[in-house]
Amino acid sequence: MERTQLVEELRRLVGPRSVVDDADALLTYDADGCVMDTGSAAGCCR
Repeated sequence: MERTQLVEELRRLVGPRSVVDDADALLTYDADGCVMDTGSAAGCCR
């Protein structure tokens, strides 16, 4: 299975907001488990 297929299948199973595949978002994972939203000015989802 290719990466794109895996991501699509995961999104189908758990929903699009549960799958983080953007490299920038993965690099901004806080110690509290909050994933930074690199696409918005709001930042972390607290």
